[in-house]
Amino acid sequence: MRPLSKIIAFAGFGIFVEVVFRAFTNTLEALYFGQPVDYTFRTKIYFWMIPIYGLSYFLLNASYNKLSQLPLLLQLLTITAGIFVIEYATGFALQHIIGQCPWHYKIGYHLHGLIRFDYAPAWMLFAYLLLAFYRWVNAVKFVEENAIV
Repeated sequence: MRPLSKIIAFAGFGIFVEVVFRAFTNTLEALYFGQPVDYTFRTKIYFWMIPIYGLSYFLLNASYNKLSQLPLLLQLLTITAGIFVIEYATGFALQHIIGQCPWHYKIGYHLHGLIRFDYAPAWMLFAYLLLAFYRWVNAVKFVEENAIV
């Protein structure tokens, strides 16, 4: 699989996981606060997440050899810390470029509204899925269009 294909695959994977996560958490929040549940499971995601998730391939690719030598829990903690750094940095950059951070947090344990520390378990699960997806993407071999099969 070519690098551009991997970027697109990671962008799609990240968006898919985010949509599922948001549908799940929106439902839990509605139940918790006694609000009506939206069974259409509408979610709100941001265009900016496409390049952020897509470029996560490069970051994981650059660090995978070192990460894979660590115990799984340490791998997940390291990736989660990296996610927090990236989420904060991109949120901060977007605040200065477009005037606001699209995902500005108002509830939960957050830092300047840019990252939520109480999402750490969810990010660790995402890190686990991301590692599995990374291994799968790198194991997939596609037949070139011009190849004779």
